[in-house]
Amino acid sequence: MNSSGILKSVLFFLCVTLVVLLVMPKDCAKKAAGPLAALRHPRSGGTKGLRIETSTPAPASRNLAYPAGLDAARLQYLIEVDGHFAAPLTLTCPKRPGGYPLGSSELVAALQSLRYIEPQPDGTYALTRDGLMNANATDNGASWSVPVAKRQFVQIDAIDCAAADQCAVTFKWQWQPNDVGQAMQPHLDPHSGTAQIVSGPDGWVVREVGGVDSWV
Repeated sequence: MNSSGILKSVLFFLCVTLVVLLVMPKDCAKKAAGPLAALRHPRSGGTKGLRIETSTPAPASRNLAYPAGLDAARLQYLIEVDGHFAAPLTLTCPKRPGGYPLGSSELVAALQSLRYIEPQPDGTYALTRDGLMNANATDNGASWSVPVAKRQFVQIDAIDCAAADQCAVTFKWQWQPNDVGQAMQPHLDPHSGTAQIVSGPDGWVVREVGGVDSWV
């Protein structure tokens, strides 16, 4: 190979090297910029952070002064888990019309309308198949105890603290009837309840809940 051929080969090699040096860094930079841009600009529309779902509605927002160590959500929880507040409302259905114990005529009518009970040849009532499956009735011998509703917390209305560790709470609540309760067509207006709360070594506790028994 003569010197002219060698020179051409060297020039060609230099041109290729120059093209590679000029083009490759830009192409690499573009490829690297994609993931970085995605990190800097996350997709919109998604949920950010941890979401905690709850079946209990958030307390209504009111301008109330809560004692130290207590807030609206905690107070609502303390009332809702109180044994008296959490217990379902049960009514009595006698197995024999007009017999002992006297029960709720509205409950008997509701159970009949739902076909949960039916009269027998001896004049007593008996639970039907649907009644056995859906009424959740407790057999007391001469009668049944039938749950008709549970209480639903609405909001805190007032807090009156006679001392730093003793407060009287006024709150609203309402009945949440099941299918038997709905068949009785009750009035579901909110009721006013009270709670006495005290603070001790383990924090605030409910000592007594009142005003939560009216079924009107």
